[in-house]
Amino acid sequence: MLLKHFMSFFAVFCCLSMGLQASNPEECSKELLLSYFPESFLNKTLKQFNVPEAEWPTINQELAAKDRDVIGIVEQKSSQLNPNPLKDPRERSKAIQIFRETLLEIFTSVMNKHNITDSEKIQAMLDDIQQQKAKRFAECMKEST
Repeated sequence: MLLKHFMSFFAVFCCLSMGLQASNPEECSKELLLSYFPESFLNKTLKQFNVPEAEWPTINQELAAKDRDVIGIVEQKSSQLNPNPLKDPRERSKAIQIFRETLLEIFTSVMNKHNITDSEKIQAMLDDIQQQKAKRFAECMKEST
């Protein structure tokens, strides 16, 4: 399952140059597909998991601010390992694990600030966001062919 999530992110990075098209350009925008916590997907998840709507804007802002830190954190964690899983294709599963752990750490820290502390719920929320992203990416790829 982790591989599926990582590969969906990897596919987004690799395939955006193909010029994805959709009936609504925002549905397949580079910004939407490259964000780790897109506002539209995040809001859908927050609603589904009964997070008070008054919390949504702050949660969105905090995650958007941390979004740009993900790659740096993954690179920093990976550089401490020998071999570096980002530089050794044989260590791809470790790279996926670090990437996933980093997303979960960031998401958990923000959710905890908003009194959401159930780790299983937080994990399920992150999974939901990633599943929405993977589904949207697949739809965008289908529409581009």
